[in-house]
Order: sequence, then structure tokens, then C-alpha cells
Amino acid sequence: MNATLIGVVITCVLVGYWIVAAALNHFSAEKNNRKSDDHAGSEYPAQESWYEILEVSPTASVDEIQNAYKQMIKQYHPDKVATLGKEIRDLAEHKSKEINGAYTEGLRIRKAIN
Repeated sequence: MNATLIGVVITCVLVGYWIVAAALNHFSAEKNNRKSDDHAGSEYPAQESWYEILEVSPTASVDEIQNAYKQMIKQYHPDKVATLGKEIRDLAEHKSKEINGAYTEGLRIRKAIN
């Protein structure tokens, strides 16, 4: 083998390694995004608690939680913006998942206390 052929082989190996690593990182990130989307309906962001999302007090009753949920979901349901752009629909879907997760968590806590 001459020096040129060795250089080409080394270059191809390095480029191939880079492409495979980039592809694996991309698919790994995509998988993590899907995982978080799958659980988004039952969770809420760490920076906001369920009562902040529903805009109720931390000691709200089940009825108050249900009323707040109904009002919030009316405003942010994705069907309300179905004819608008994808970004708006995605935002409404994200907010709806947040609201649903907060509602579930609020009811779970209230029922555990009562």
C-alpha cells in the first residue's frame, strides 16, 4: 500500500465514524423526545406545579380543580386552533398536555388527602 491509499482509508474510516456517531446521536435525541411526549399527558414541567398550571390555590378542592380544568382546556384545546399554523397547533397541544397532567396530579393529591 502506498501513502495515498493509506490516507484515503484513514479518511474514510474517520468520516464513516463521524457519520455513524451523528446518526446515533440524532436517533437517541429523537427517542428521548418521543419518550417525553409519551409521558407529557401525565406529567407537568418541573418549574410549575399543578396548581400553578391550573391557576388555583395549592389547597383547592376537587370541585375547584375540576372547574379550573374545564375553563383552561376550553381555552387551550388543540381543536380550537385546528385551522391555524402548525406552530400554533403544537403549542396548543403542549399546553393541553400540561393542563391534563396538572389536572390528573391535582385530583390524585386531593383524593389521597381526602
